[in-house]
Amino acid sequence: EAIDLPSIAVLPRRRAAKRFTLTKGAAGLVHYIALDSSRDVSPGITAKDGKPLAANPLKDPRVRKALSLAINRQALCERLMDGSALPASQLLPTTYPGTSPRLKPDPFDLPRAQALMREAGYADGFRIVLASTNDRYPNDAAVAQSIAQMWTRLNLKVDVEAVPGSLFFGRATKQEFSAFAAQYGSEEAGSGIRGMLMTPDPSIGAGTANRTRYSNGKVDALTREALVQMDEGKRNAWLEKAIEVAMDDQALIPVFYPIFDYAAKKGLAITHRPERRFNAGMVRPVAAPR
Repeated sequence: EAIDLPSIAVLPRRRAAKRFTLTKGAAGLVHYIALDSSRDVSPGITAKDGKPLAANPLKDPRVRKALSLAINRQALCERLMDGSALPASQLLPTTYPGTSPRLKPDPFDLPRAQALMREAGYADGFRIVLASTNDRYPNDAAVAQSIAQMWTRLNLKVDVEAVPGSLFFGRATKQEFSAFAAQYGSEEAGSGIRGMLMTPDPSIGAGTANRTRYSNGKVDALTREALVQMDEGKRNAWLEKAIEVAMDDQALIPVFYPIFDYAAKKGLAITHRPERRFNAGMVRPVAAPR
């Protein structure tokens, strides 16, 4: 008997139970916030009194960085996710080739975040709707609510719209959200950058998961160069540059990497795989000591 993704709520009880062994490993997934930085007018952003704003604040990279710095990732991972997550700096953990070891998770730095908002001209804040699923990922709606509360310390009025996944992704694709929280998984660095961060271009399969239509010519050029490299080392070097440029521009906000938890009866061992695929081949009996 072995299972993956046991409920976070029951993990402490399972840890205490002598008949179970628990193992874990970082997933090839990122829980992130996408921001509508492409449009002059965004549907979920207004002045606090509901009146239109002269410009979309999310087009300013200082505002996007402030939103990232206002998130206490460590608290989310330790308290809300009960240790089943790690703060994220990019699309994949740095154990993957093509990720950047130079990128670190943004620290929780409220004074700096507030200073950036002042510099951008939004010291008094604005109203923003943060969309989320409520049935797709562990604690998905609760994570969105916690982030919304953190953002209020930037003088923002934040509303959370949590909807079933069956409705969420269609609406996100139609660009009905100004900011939304979701997860994305990939098995190598290039596919995530191409799918999420490149300007949509069906001819090369770029931007297939870029639901905010983010566009950055430097990211596009670096990723295109990486995708034609036959040498793995050169390819990974170009991908590192691409993700660094994207994160320097705060193309999106990486929040955390989920940790896959596994529980098995005593006598069984589970070999972790970062992809979201749990199968019998990952489970093996533990040899009895001689």
